[in-house]
Amino acid sequence: MQKKINFHDRLGTAMFLTFIGGFLDAYCVILRGGVFASAQTGNIVFIGVDIATNQWSQLPEKIMPIIAFGIGVIIVQLARRHFNTARLNIWRLWLLALQIIVLIIVGFLSTAVPNMIVTTMLSMSMATQLASYSTVNGYPYANTFTTGNYRKLVENCYLFIATKEKNTNKKPSILG
Repeated sequence: MQKKINFHDRLGTAMFLTFIGGFLDAYCVILRGGVFASAQTGNIVFIGVDIATNQWSQLPEKIMPIIAFGIGVIIVQLARRHFNTARLNIWRLWLLALQIIVLIIVGFLSTAVPNMIVTTMLSMSMATQLASYSTVNGYPYANTFTTGNYRKLVENCYLFIATKEKNTNKKPSILG
């Protein structure tokens, strides 16, 4: 008998959320000031470049998304702790609804709205997505960036080829 997979743990959900994460990062980098909504490592690199090149005025636009991302992670922890009624994981759906509302608001905002406001809203939203949907079929997964997922895919492909263990065969097909 096959185990029932919850909505938050399905491959289709992960693929859709991964697309959203990539799209929003591209949107922010291309149209909203050259910062990332979800890839905070990139924003930290940009901060280092700004400091090295004395671009001090650019720092707030890169720091605010990082702070907002942290707040988004805290929101997820609060939701998980206080709204996980009967272990139904409804809190994930509420946070997903919040993200949809944020995306709709951002979609209607004029380009005259400062980039820092938009990227801050999107960073907090992306943090709720990343922290709420972190597995696919029970395997750890990051839906807003690929480096760790790619590393896991290559490791598990190698392990399957080298050892022929069945459980390592499942991971590449799920993550890659």
